[in-house]
Amino acid sequence: MKRLIAILILISLILSMVACVTTNEPEKTPTVSSSKVENDTEDNEDDKEDDKNEGDGTTSSSTVNSKNDDTTTDSSTNSGGNTDKPGGNTGSTEKPKPTIVPDRTQYVPTTIGSGDKRFILYIYEELKHPIISPYYNGYKSAVTMTFDDGYDTGTGTIVSDQFEKYGFRGTMMIGACWMNNASIIAEWNKIFARGYLNVGCHGYNHVHPGELDPSGFEHEIKDAIMFLREKFPGQRVLTYATPFAQLTSEYENYLKDLVIGNRLESGGALVNLRNNINFNTYRVKAFSVNKNQRLAPIHDAIQTGIDYGNWTVELFHCVLPEAQNGTDISQDVFEYHCEYLYRNFRDEVWFATFEDVLIYAEQLKHISVEYTDCDRETMTFKVTPDNELD
Repeated sequence: MKRLIAILILISLILSMVACVTTNEPEKTPTVSSSKVENDTEDNEDDKEDDKNEGDGTTSSSTVNSKNDDTTTDSSTNSGGNTDKPGGNTGSTEKPKPTIVPDRTQYVPTTIGSGDKRFILYIYEELKHPIISPYYNGYKSAVTMTFDDGYDTGTGTIVSDQFEKYGFRGTMMIGACWMNNASIIAEWNKIFARGYLNVGCHGYNHVHPGELDPSGFEHEIKDAIMFLREKFPGQRVLTYATPFAQLTSEYENYLKDLVIGNRLESGGALVNLRNNINFNTYRVKAFSVNKNQRLAPIHDAIQTGIDYGNWTVELFHCVLPEAQNGTDISQDVFEYHCEYLYRNFRDEVWFATFEDVLIYAEQLKHISVEYTDCDRETMTFKVTPDNELD
């Protein structure tokens, strides 16, 4: 009996010792390699590099920092600034998110092309919707000052002096009937050589379109355009301004074979290149500016154009030291107008010729931008121009 009790006590001691050893052993915690976590967040960036140059058009990649800086970058060029990678700390388990445009309202501009083919691509709305700037060089709006008739070369001198001062360009709509001697043609050629005004056509004999039947179109329209191209070498004369700012459907149809656009006055189309590039280029509305017209409403219209993307076209006649009749404007008022436009709108408005805006608008129809891919700091997009851009 005593032997049995001793055996039981021995067994009990052995079991106690085993339990003690098990209880005091350190608890092991599973570990995950930090490199594994980081690799899970990379989204196969190396594979994306192989796809950047595929497609018929030009494929561009733009790297932009995570700040809301309004920084212009050339295609495939780093924008500089903060290049820290979100979620890039070793061991982080947070999934990286695209950071080109953290704020939906923030635009990131990227330059495409050069010279007169210079576009600005805007990337916005979480990288999914790249667009081309509706106006040249990223401007929000355009203003074109046009001047009718052309019988007073002094107007051309005053206007060119102001445009040279502020870097503006505009269009002189010339009636061929007033180019009736060599001296006035020579004077205008000197003015156009300065580069601030180009030539549009204002008809031959300034006949009201409603009084002209189709048999007279060739002389009034085509002959006038050909005459101006001959007398002013280097001027393409691709635009028109119908006399009295009126237009019939027959007149319009004839113009379409000769010029790219026509300017009216009231009753034409209010052009908005941000929302509609398929506007009627032969019925472009203009605001008349003369000695009886207050400038404040025009300045307000230009500000509205900036806000909504409108193209504002102005119609002047003569700019004289002193306005002689209701269609004229005095030199001091015109100088004030130019100074006001420059002071208030120079960073947001493209001051361009009638021809240049129409050409840019036409190019917008023939260039496409396609979002292809993005990772946490790079967006890849493809720009495909066609032959119309040449």
